[in-house]
Amino acid sequence: MDFQQKIQLAMKQVFTDIKRINPVTSVDGKGNIWFQGEKIGDLTPNLVLLIDRDQNPDNGGEEIRFYHTTYSRPGEKTQVRLFLEDGALVRELVDDNGGKKRSVVSNRVSDLHFLKNPDDILDIRVRMIITDDRNPDLKETLVFAVHLDTDLVCVQMKTPAEVD
Repeated sequence: MDFQQKIQLAMKQVFTDIKRINPVTSVDGKGNIWFQGEKIGDLTPNLVLLIDRDQNPDNGGEEIRFYHTTYSRPGEKTQVRLFLEDGALVRELVDDNGGKKRSVVSNRVSDLHFLKNPDDILDIRVRMIITDDRNPDLKETLVFAVHLDTDLVCVQMKTPAEVD
């Protein structure tokens, strides 16, 4: 039972974070809310980065980075990173001031990959293996896709050197 909850929590957190990706907003001096870049005609989408750490583009990226914004606080954005560190799935939030909050979504996670769907630019595929804490022989491979609800998003694969 605990293992099933661990699987559900990990999947729900990743799914919810990716599903909440929306356009980045900004506010002009008059208080008008704009999708970033809309006012001058050069739309700047919310860039979703798939970081290919093992430099094998066929299996996708081992880290994902994107921004969460809300319409209740336009102009504010939080960068979200999901990645593996020391065998744990980590969620890192970085606010506009550079403040970081890290939490472990699930420990004993391996083979984490995020992949663009070549047939649908609004789909991000996710793959990870979760191992039970009590029984290391018990593993579950999770494979699912998250469909984005906005088209003001650009998903790109980059190497760490291109990002950092």
